[in-house]
Amino acid sequence: MSRSEYKGFDEKEEKEADVSMESAAKELSNLTLADSKDSTGGGGEGEDMKGERPADLQINWMNMKDASTGRLMWRSANWGPDIYEYEKSEHLPKAILQCRSVSREINFSSRHELRSFHIEQYVYLHGHCIEQWSFHFGFVMPGSTNTWQQVIAAAAPDQMLDPTLLSGNVTFETHFFDGDRALCKSVVRLHYD
Repeated sequence: MSRSEYKGFDEKEEKEADVSMESAAKELSNLTLADSKDSTGGGGEGEDMKGERPADLQINWMNMKDASTGRLMWRSANWGPDIYEYEKSEHLPKAILQCRSVSREINFSSRHELRSFHIEQYVYLHGHCIEQWSFHFGFVMPGSTNTWQQVIAAAAPDQMLDPTLLSGNVTFETHFFDGDRALCKSVVRLHYD
């Protein structure tokens, strides 16, 4: 993992992601998740995050591919509604860290209309934020299921952190929004095998 250039796009339009540490920190301080747990996800797997379960958003699955070749590197197991209630652990192949860019697909369903769906993602290593990303999807039709793809470009190989340092020590905390309204958050701890 390293600070790098990130891009997110839906099927029709690619949008640049805002990765500025300063602006992401300001946005985080304005979040309405005042009752949420410590943002480090530090309680370990099974940490209770109840109270942040969304009324209208379900993450069905996610996968990651080598963006250059299209080779599937990882696919989540079926994620149920407990993705918002407890920290999850996922095992990824360490070869994914050697990809020059990774294509991430998120399949989600929404019961209600979302006018400005977006996510803010924070990457923590040993409880310290090392990266921040912002991805914007836009309008979501009520009762729809959608697949959203983002392409994440990696840093130069000599700037990447060792998988043994990251494995089990890195968490991805994702906040889901409709405009300024916080929908939910998820915390996933990654292990690189």
